[in-house]
Amino acid sequence: MRFNRLVATAIAGTFLITACGTGSESSDTTERTRNTAISSPFANMVMFVSGETTGGETKIYQYTFNTAGVPVVTEIYSAPVGGNVGVTGISYETASNTLYWAMQEGSDLKIKSVIPGAGDSPTTLYTVPGGYPYSLATNGTDSIVFSGQTTSPQVWVGSKSGSAASSIRSAAAGSVVMASGVPDLAYGIEGSILTRYIWGSRPSTRVVANPGTTLGWPTLVDQDASTSFYVTDFVSGSNQVYSDIHFTTDEPVLKATASKRIMAMAMKSDGSLFFADGPRPSRGDALTPSTITWVSATDSSDTQEITADPALAITSMWIVEPPTTAIDSVLEGDGLINTEHYCSHFWNDSRPGLHLGRESSAQENQWYVNGLAVPGATSDSYTPTEPGRVKCVGSGSNVAGTSSVSSPEINVIDPTATTMEPSGSGSGSTPTTVGATPTPGGSTPSTPTAPQYKSIAVKWTYSASRKTITGTFRKVTGARTYGMSISGATKKTVRCRTSGTSVVCTTALKKGKNNITITARNAAKVIVAQRLATKTVK
Repeated sequence: MRFNRLVATAIAGTFLITACGTGSESSDTTERTRNTAISSPFANMVMFVSGETTGGETKIYQYTFNTAGVPVVTEIYSAPVGGNVGVTGISYETASNTLYWAMQEGSDLKIKSVIPGAGDSPTTLYTVPGGYPYSLATNGTDSIVFSGQTTSPQVWVGSKSGSAASSIRSAAAGSVVMASGVPDLAYGIEGSILTRYIWGSRPSTRVVANPGTTLGWPTLVDQDASTSFYVTDFVSGSNQVYSDIHFTTDEPVLKATASKRIMAMAMKSDGSLFFADGPRPSRGDALTPSTITWVSATDSSDTQEITADPALAITSMWIVEPPTTAIDSVLEGDGLINTEHYCSHFWNDSRPGLHLGRESSAQENQWYVNGLAVPGATSDSYTPTEPGRVKCVGSGSNVAGTSSVSSPEINVIDPTATTMEPSGSGSGSTPTTVGATPTPGGSTPSTPTAPQYKSIAVKWTYSASRKTITGTFRKVTGARTYGMSISGATKKTVRCRTSGTSVVCTTALKKGKNNITITARNAAKVIVAQRLATKTVK
């Protein structure tokens, strides 16, 4: 079967944008300012959607929303529907700007990938003869997990390089897989149960939730919060979306209700939900345009919708937000000229289990002295040669936009300069801290003594909706116990959990500036490694 090349052409069409309790408005795909006071939750984001058209084609579109929430639509992929299934799963890797999907081509199940906008033809990574797909997930690592039907349902796992895929679950009752964001771990809906799959050195499969009702096709998993989101009543033609803290309770919470079948879901970093409802092509439903609905994280009656033209019966979706930082930026150094200073910006990672991309695909730094950019100073480190106020501004970019964040500003001094005490100051002078503005009457700053333990490399994730911070890092050689203490807006000590070679520390923060310390101690409870950070919660 012959497939079209990737195209990047704006599609002429109409978008109907409605909000609960308001009127409606239409616009073509040229960007226009909406004459409305309603703040659009679609603003400044990108959404990838796949589905089928009335013309028998399977499509992937990219919706790029402007500041008013009006999208420009770009066709990423188009092909005739092969067999009885088109594209049934898309996953976008933000850091590498790569789109993955599962589809049926003729009588085979195919896994494909492409870089949107590059003008290249899709690459076929895997072919499973005599099969058709259910779903696909990428895990934020090298793994691609996909499920489908051959002689019986199966779940496979492979790498993004296209090396041989292996079956990790046979007769999986039509499992719809979803990523967890954790290496060698994914979840799947098998009929009425939520199942966890582990592969690698210790493969296993176990049930983690059984809501007692037939579960629908679209599902999400928030690994950090141990929460799943699933659809019920999938066959009858109307759906309800529930969330379930499946590691601690089996009492689901109703999140949304739709009048038609819900075919796809995704979630923003603020906890608000997107879902697309519409016909199910494989059941022979008439193809009509899907409606994409946004639901507030705190009020399920607060919704906004868009209906797209050209018509698309949406089967899967993925959203991308501009990069954000998980932890306040850090500027490290001794505050002296002619010594190297280091800048760290802790960008948020993507959330594969929530179909949310927010990583930066490109990062840049710019150093400033006394408010002026230093030409050529764009690396992670900088050595000031003159005294002054020094800071570092970092920017992160992805397909949804660019964000900038500034480190704290410190005063860099010349230690050979003489600081004179004002006349009559007497013995009431107090020492000043290196990097701080000298206090009148203060003495010459002294150089602080560096700690004798190493720094832990931590990957931070922050949930704005729950105000929880998670630090993930590898076990430290010689360490026996790990802990995370927080002071400032809140004061608490958190015990960290270990899993394999990884350590995970999670806690809720309070409004204001939270000072965070992760500490690794040996058997004698002596600190062997540490990481300091701050997070300001608004």
